[in-house]
Parts: sequence; structure tokens; C-alpha cells
Amino acid sequence: MGRVAIILVFGLAVAFGIISWSLSRSNILTVETTMGYYKYSTARNIARTAINLGLRKIDENEVNPNMIPIGSSQLIINNLNVSGGKVDSLKITILTDSTFLFHSRASCADTSYKIITELQRYPKPFPGINAAVGLNVNNAIFDMKGQAKIYGTNHDVDGNLISPSVPANDKPGVEVLVPADSVEAATYASKIFGYPTKIKVNPGMANPADFVAEYISGANYSYGAGTYSGQITWGSETNPVIVFCDGSDGTVHFSGQCKGWGVLVVKGSLKATGQFTFRGLVVPYSDTIIDFDPFSGQANIIGAVLMGGATGSSFEMKGQATVKYSSDALS
Repeated sequence: MGRVAIILVFGLAVAFGIISWSLSRSNILTVETTMGYYKYSTARNIARTAINLGLRKIDENEVNPNMIPIGSSQLIINNLNVSGGKVDSLKITILTDSTFLFHSRASCADTSYKIITELQRYPKPFPGINAAVGLNVNNAIFDMKGQAKIYGTNHDVDGNLISPSVPANDKPGVEVLVPADSVEAATYASKIFGYPTKIKVNPGMANPADFVAEYISGANYSYGAGTYSGQITWGSETNPVIVFCDGSDGTVHFSGQCKGWGVLVVKGSLKATGQFTFRGLVVPYSDTIIDFDPFSGQANIIGAVLMGGATGSSFEMKGQATVKYSSDALS
């Protein structure tokens, strides 16, 4: 009996030992698997981030693909330490004038990850502009107060009237979708100038809905509802940018001295007071009613305005605001 008891105790000890070893081994495997996935996912995320860093270098002109011969490659990033790992290398190969091949390799501890991706660049769509102010809105509410003016005659990039004028380069002051809207705009005919007519009906006018998403996704500057004061500069004549103002939850108000070049996209309500000058295309747009009241004070748009929105959206100019058509500014 004593011998049997000893054998049973020994057997149980062996069994518990096996169970304990199995549990320990399971924990080790769990830790190894978890760490392995952590290293893998970290290396993968860093490789993706490296591509974004490369695109940023191109965007900021630190790397100019136009200076790299077609078929050749350039190392953009090499041995860059980041949190949790390292970018081993990022290389760009120029396949065509518009197609690039990125090779990105990153590592975390003893794990590496490589991404090869082909990217294509293309210009942002730009609408045909047929007037100083285009209102692609049914039953648009149009209002001009104070000394506000709209000029469809062609101006240079500084807002000076080009003289002698070239009639082919001049535009109507205001363009609307339907004749009924032209009647309302005609109320302010003394403040509207253009050639060959002040106000034109064009049911085929470009619709901001067709391209505004491209502008928003590519915006260089974005603003939400609120008041922004002080001196603000967006881009330059040689480096135009895209500015997005989201006033759908409240007015975006610029109260200081602002100047910019490029494309200004407005969703909802924008108000500009003080000194405000924007050269290029202004696109007020929203899926809901727009109270576009941008021009109290001294505000100037040199280029054109193309507005889209829900039926009954309003366009209002106040103070000494001016819109001056400029083919140079749009170019």
C-alpha cells in the first residue's frame, strides 16, 4: 500500500510539472506572439509614415521630382530614427513625368517591413470662369450694400484695370443660372460692370460640386468657425495655395489684415472685415443654405468668385468690398 501511494504521489508530481511547464510555455509563446506582432505592425506603420514624409518633402520643395531624370532614383530618407523604430530607407524612382515609384523600408528591433507603391500626380481640376461672380444657385438671394462693386472687366494681378482693354479678355460682372435670378441681380446694375453685358444667364455654368472635394482634401490651410485676427498670409504669387474655411457650424471671421494667393474654399459662412485681399478663385460652397457675408469693411477679391449651394443660398457684399475679374490672378 505504501509503495502504491508513493507511485501515485510521484505520478501527480510529474503531471503537475507537465501542466506547469505547458502553462509557462503557453505564456512564453503568447508574449513572443504579441511582441512579434508589435514589431511587425510598428515596422509596417513606420514604412507607411516614411512615404508620407517623402510626399511632404516633395510638397515643400525639399525634393523636386522634376529634377530627377526619368528612369533614375533618388534616396530621400536614410536611417531616420523614429519613435519605436527606424526608417531604413525611402527611395523615389521616376517612371514618367507624372508617375513615381516609392520603395520604403522600415524596421523595429529584428523585424523589417518593405512597401513598394506607385503614385500618380495630376493637376487639381479648375473650372472655366465666365464672369467675375458666378452664382450656381437656384433662386439665389443677391444683395449689394454700401459702396460694394463687381468688375467683370479684366484687371492685372494687383487689381489695376488693364488698358487699353482687350474685349476678348473681359467678362460679364455676374452670371446666374436662370432669367429670374438675373432680374434680382439687375437691381444692383449701377454697381456691376462687365463686357459684353453686366449680367448674363448661363444654365451650363461650372458647378463647384464637381471639384470642391479635391480642393478641400488638398487644402494647405484649414479654419473652423471663429474669429481670426492679426496679419495672415496665404502663399505667394509664385506659390499659390488652397485655403479651406469651414463655416458650417458658425461664421469664419477674419478681422485683421489678410492676403492670399490661390484658391479659397468656403463652406457655410465667411465674413471678412478690416483689410482682406485674395488673388485667385474664391469658391463659396455648401450642401446647405449659405449666408455668404464676406465683405464688410475693405475687402478685395482679385480673380473671380464661383458660388454653389442649396436653393435660396445668399450672396451679400457690403462696405467697400470689390470683386475684380483678373485672368492673370486666375492663371
